[in-house]
Amino acid sequence: MKITLRRLFVMAAVLFIAGSSLGLALPSLAQKVGAAGCPPPPIMFGRYKWCGYFYSRFESNGGPVRAAGVPGGVNTAAAFLQLVNQDWSSGNAQKQTEAVFLVRTMIGDPLPTPPCAPGTCKTISAAQWNEFVARVNSYASTSENGSQSFGPNGHIDWYHSDYMHCGDFNSYYQPTENDIAPYVITKSNTPQCDNPGAVFDHIFIYNNAGAVIWRIRRLCMNPLGTIGPLSPAPASYNLTSSITVTSGGNPLISGSYVQAGDQVSFNYNVNNSTSGTATGVSCQAHANNSAGWQAVPSPAQTTGPNPPGVACTGTFGPGNTSLGTENIASAPNDTSLCRSLIVSPSTPTGGQSAVEVCVYVSSRPYMRVYGGDVSAGNPQPGACGTVTQAGIVGWSKDLTGYAGAATQYAALAINSIYDFSTSLGNGAGAAPAGSGLAFSNTGASGDTFGGNFGSLPCITDYYAASHGPNFAGGDMSAVPSGSYTATGPVTVHGSAAAGQQFVLYVNGDVTIDGPLRYTGLFTPGSVPLIKIVASGNIYIDKSVSDVAGLFVAQASGVPGSGTIYTCTNGSVPYSIDATGSFNGPCHNTLTINGAFVAKQVRFMRTNGTAKQANPGEASGTNQAEVFNYTPALWMGLSDVIPTGTAYDSITSLPPIL
Repeated sequence: MKITLRRLFVMAAVLFIAGSSLGLALPSLAQKVGAAGCPPPPIMFGRYKWCGYFYSRFESNGGPVRAAGVPGGVNTAAAFLQLVNQDWSSGNAQKQTEAVFLVRTMIGDPLPTPPCAPGTCKTISAAQWNEFVARVNSYASTSENGSQSFGPNGHIDWYHSDYMHCGDFNSYYQPTENDIAPYVITKSNTPQCDNPGAVFDHIFIYNNAGAVIWRIRRLCMNPLGTIGPLSPAPASYNLTSSITVTSGGNPLISGSYVQAGDQVSFNYNVNNSTSGTATGVSCQAHANNSAGWQAVPSPAQTTGPNPPGVACTGTFGPGNTSLGTENIASAPNDTSLCRSLIVSPSTPTGGQSAVEVCVYVSSRPYMRVYGGDVSAGNPQPGACGTVTQAGIVGWSKDLTGYAGAATQYAALAINSIYDFSTSLGNGAGAAPAGSGLAFSNTGASGDTFGGNFGSLPCITDYYAASHGPNFAGGDMSAVPSGSYTATGPVTVHGSAAAGQQFVLYVNGDVTIDGPLRYTGLFTPGSVPLIKIVASGNIYIDKSVSDVAGLFVAQASGVPGSGTIYTCTNGSVPYSIDATGSFNGPCHNTLTINGAFVAKQVRFMRTNGTAKQANPGEASGTNQAEVFNYTPALWMGLSDVIPTGTAYDSITSLPPIL
């Protein structure tokens, strides 16, 4: 027996010496052999010495809690949390045991009672992990410098030098039981204890009173002393609500416009900029659709239905919380889509974070010219100087076939030609669509198709030719051919039959309150003509669907004169403002079988939208205004065709400008 005991003693002594610098938990021979189980009382984390945390089973030999200890680069809360997370996910039994042990003891989970059955009990729920993260960060969230971390609950020394203290408690890994157990540091198992010359790096966690509440020896990751839960993270959150908007995958800002029929998505989010978790927060999401345009409400609306696809919550952890996405497959026309999101309180001390965004759904009506050109910047009669701001602006699909606002032939502008295509629908062999006949045709660049032409000829002083008897206004259908004058305001409607040529010069404004048409059949020698020249403005009532002839509005010296309005309420033009009051009354097409000449044209019709356009569409299918520049116009202009002259033939030769 003595020989056996001595042999065991020698073997144990060798192990103690070799392992003492690693802090291994190696008991004396007498304790190992004499103990039938776990000797009371509890000494550390609620367990007797030599008995493991999870299973409370006796195993008195072991090694470091983590074989490689705490890596030297772990010197921040994030690095420590990452180490524990990696160990938990490693698939290594010892590392997983260490990870679960640290999480459960640091958050103060109840000691497994009764002890778990071997091979069970080692799990970490999402709630446990989040609590662990919050508590560790509460000692490091204020500042970190690579050596120390500071937070509202205390601070951490990542490299605290200390020696082992005899009588202190230490811990070790039980390899057979796959558990972590405590023991008492003594000279027999740790000969260097109480030796100030044998120091090692430790991780010390302090509370706000400066007391050490956790010690971990970096060499082996063994917890030391009487450990307990870290303090819960104080209520700390800062919530910011947000709503992001996209259409067809493209981001939009509040106040943006989309076309009727476009897809629109609203994504609702709440961001918590701190490491805390907010609970008991009031969250409201509201969807409000309004006819027409409305300003973005301020403050945010607190009533309205909950958006479909969006679910509010009262708990917000660190970082972003998505509440869902509301998808609108086809946006309704002439509608304000306003969405609000409100969370309160947004901080532990109160306040709220509220946001509201509005997206406006509207048509993008466009004008098309068939058989003619468009020119912008020709100086007015009597003021023949360059009009530097004159441009052509429309709605189109840009490079996608250049459908939308366009002319069949050329466009010339002193300033830019913007979203207005040229040479559209001319077929093979013609100048390319888009900028092919957009003078100067420097090539399309984004939404600009051309322009900056340099100079254009002055507009003819049409009103200078004013002559003839008075026309009182009204129906001109039965008025004999000839030139007439009137003092505005005057209204006109009616038709011109074959051979009838009606020319009206108005000193003032003209209101077209009904269609002006060419009726019946006519030959090249009996082409009808309607020509209206106003030294003022021309108003085309909302009820008018088509006009034929040449319409000229010359500036009279009165501010705003020289304008043609394509949609009015009688002689009253609609206001072009954000309310869109003209959208409904003007939601029909105006067809002009002829031409306009004016200082400015206000295209007010709202029929159709560029989304529906196609490059080869026929006249009048989806356009708001349509110009058909037909030979009947210039063949019938009596003041430019000598009396008695007739056409034998008409031939169109390129270029057509």
